[in-house]
Amino acid sequence: RFPFIEILPDVVADTLEANPRVKAVLKGVVKEGDEYKLDLELTSASNFEPPDWDTIKLTDSNGGEYQRWSSSSSSGGRKATYKLGYRNPGGLGDPATFTFSMVTATSKRVVYFEFKDVPLK
Repeated sequence: RFPFIEILPDVVADTLEANPRVKAVLKGVVKEGDEYKLDLELTSASNFEPPDWDTIKLTDSNGGEYQRWSSSSSSGGRKATYKLGYRNPGGLGDPATFTFSMVTATSKRVVYFEFKDVPLK
């Protein structure tokens, strides 16, 4: 199970801790025309793998997803920055939630399995 960080509109520009190792700061959200622009920064005392693009979402209060319209990012070991632009694809309410998910810890697991009724050729 991966931990999720959720930054709601009433804590914009605040800092949240996913765990003691990764800090997420939503530096700002502005509306320019029909596009919402978000500026996100992730930092850590040690190297980390930044989140995949498809896990970064802006949604309305019913969970409808805004379309990512523009994006740029940079990352290197202990810091990742994202500049993202989202547009309403039509029919959505105002943005309510910005979310992303990322791996913050890994562990080894032993998984036992067996094959049954598999023909060997």
